[in-house]
Amino acid sequence: LIRDTRIFELDTYATQHHKRGLLEQAQVVVPPQLTFVAIDFNQDPLAEALSQAGYTNTKQTLFLWEGVSYYLPPQTVEDTFSFVRRDALAGTIICFDYMLPTLDLENRFGAKQAREAMQGLYTAEPLQFDLAEEQLTTFLAERGFELIDHLTAEDMQARYLTLSDGSLAGRMLDLFRLVQARVTTEG
Repeated sequence: LIRDTRIFELDTYATQHHKRGLLEQAQVVVPPQLTFVAIDFNQDPLAEALSQAGYTNTKQTLFLWEGVSYYLPPQTVEDTFSFVRRDALAGTIICFDYMLPTLDLENRFGAKQAREAMQGLYTAEPLQFDLAEEQLTTFLAERGFELIDHLTAEDMQARYLTLSDGSLAGRMLDLFRLVQARVTTEG
C-alpha cells in the first residue's frame, strides 16, 4: 500500500528494539521503505537524526507525532515544531496529540485516573507538557501552522467508535486531543 512512500519511524532505542523484536517474532517483513530511527528527543537533534536516516525536505511530508509530546519538556516540543516549520515545505501536515492540563480534568471521563496511572507507570518518562484547548489555535499560529482539524474525545467517539446502529463501541478517555495542522510559513 505504501509503494515508494518513505516512512521514518522514530522512537527511543529501547522501544524500537522491542518493536522490531515483536515484528520478527510475528514474522512481519519490514518493507524497505520503512526506516527505524532511534532518537532521544531530549538529547538528539531531530534534523540530524532524520538527515542521517535519509530524510530530505524536498517533498511535502506528513509528520505523525502521537504519544510523545506530553513526555517532553516544553522546549523540546517547541524545537520539534520549529524543525517541522523550518525544514518542511509549506503545506506539509503535522498530526499530533496533546494532553489537557491537570487543572482541567475534573468531570472528564477517565482523565484524572489515566493521568495518574501514566505518572505511576512511566516513572522514567514524567509528564511534562500539556496544552489548554482554548490555546491551541494561537499556539499553532505563533509557530507558523494553521489548524485543519481538532478532535475532542466526543468527536473521536462519534467518528471512530460509533457503530452502524448508532450505539457506541466504547468511550474515549477525555484526556487527549488529536490535531491536524498545516505549515503555513517556511522557515
